[in-house]
Amino acid sequence: MPPRSPVRCRVKIQYDESSIKTLAVGDFVRVLKDSDNGGNKEWCWIKTTKGEEGYYPAKFLDF
Repeated sequence: MPPRSPVRCRVKIQYDESSIKTLAVGDFVRVLKDSDNGGNKEWCWIKTTKGEEGYYPAKFLDF
């Protein structure tokens, strides 16, 4: 099965523990993976418009 295209969404809540320090409420990101490596759907692997990548809580994103 081919991979799905990245989903574009908006940050709705700031998550201060994120490794991506430049994100702010209202920023657009692309969800590259909709779970962590263990299959936990509470985390998404995202990419910012500045090219930074990292995990972010799914419930803090507006899909």
